[in-house]
Amino acid sequence: MVQPFRIIAVFLGVFLLTSLLSPVASAQVAPRQSSGGIAIVDMKLVLQRSEAMNKIRQALDEQNATFQSQISEEELELREAEKKLNEDRPNLSDDEFNVRLAEFEQRVVAIQQSIQRQKDSFDRSIIEAQERLEQELLKIISEIAQERGIAVVLQRQVAVIYDTSLDISDMALAELNERTKNMVITRTNQQVQQ
Repeated sequence: MVQPFRIIAVFLGVFLLTSLLSPVASAQVAPRQSSGGIAIVDMKLVLQRSEAMNKIRQALDEQNATFQSQISEEELELREAEKKLNEDRPNLSDDEFNVRLAEFEQRVVAIQQSIQRQKDSFDRSIIEAQERLEQELLKIISEIAQERGIAVVLQRQVAVIYDTSLDISDMALAELNERTKNMVITRTNQQVQQ
């Protein structure tokens, strides 16, 4: 038995393929349509090349370096505390040793949790910045489409063959860079609490 979703998917695929090939073929004769035309954009490439995304990457690299430095310091302190505990072990009763061991373990857990909270907070900030960047790009593409009378904007990845004059990626990138040139990535520089 043929599943109805497969029939619909095949129908839509054929419809999209035939409807896409016709404008692309006619675009070679008349590349710029003034009304109801099609444009192509590579959103992924635009985002990757944007100055704002470079700022996001730079902030991520800086934060990772800060985390590594913090973690290294904390590991050193914990190793020294563990060494001291082991050195004191012969002079401590079992109960006293167990109390100090429990305190040490609590300190390890607290430090791990604090580092994870900072990392999660920064990761959320990065994701939010990327989402805002994507939303701004969509807004820009919509404005370009409206200004040029473009009815459909397709992702470059879905177009097999197209006239490169239909590609608005560079235009969208230039506008995105202009609108986000003053973007600032804020980071919290909280110290790990012990």
